[in-house]
Amino acid sequence: KDYNDLIIEIQGGVSELNYTAKLSKGHVYTFCFEDRELGDYDMNDVVIKAKRINDTQVEYELYACGANDELYIKNVDPTWENTEVHALFGKEPNTYINTDAGADKVTTKKIQKTVSNTFTFLDKTCQPYIYDKTTGKNIRLSEKGQDPHGIMIPDNFKYPTERVCVKDAYKEFNNWGQNSVSYTNWYTKPVDGKVYKK
Repeated sequence: KDYNDLIIEIQGGVSELNYTAKLSKGHVYTFCFEDRELGDYDMNDVVIKAKRINDTQVEYELYACGANDELYIKNVDPTWENTEVHALFGKEPNTYINTDAGADKVTTKKIQKTVSNTFTFLDKTCQPYIYDKTTGKNIRLSEKGQDPHGIMIPDNFKYPTERVCVKDAYKEFNNWGQNSVSYTNWYTKPVDGKVYKK
């Protein structure tokens, strides 16, 4: 059988779906930032994890700081916006915190934020970002085609240890950068010994 008695041609193209995902209760998103334009891309200069507690509360947890620069977390809470990241941990600048075996191990810092019930991290206005006072620059989540200075992972992500490039800690990271459809689960395959474990 050749199944060609009727051929239908469909005109038009493929359009992107108009879809906005809500931050579901209990689901963790991890935000990883690199402070310098020419960095080591270990993506642990600032690490924040966020999850929805209920319809109107999101909990942010500051996990790590692997930076020497003076950094501030924006778009979360006034306390965080006005207190340097190392100081939020109770540490002095030039201190690595929760990034490898040689770094200071410090209890993570949590804060809650009141949000609307339609809150989503896919909305750029809802995303945390970093202000680097040392360089005078903001570091936001990277757009398509940009170097990864800020990434959001929809999981309780195991971030790379100090000075381990994310592409070495996750072998499929570059593949995902080139084809985001075929390598969507790159972040579930860490290389043993190259990611931070508490």
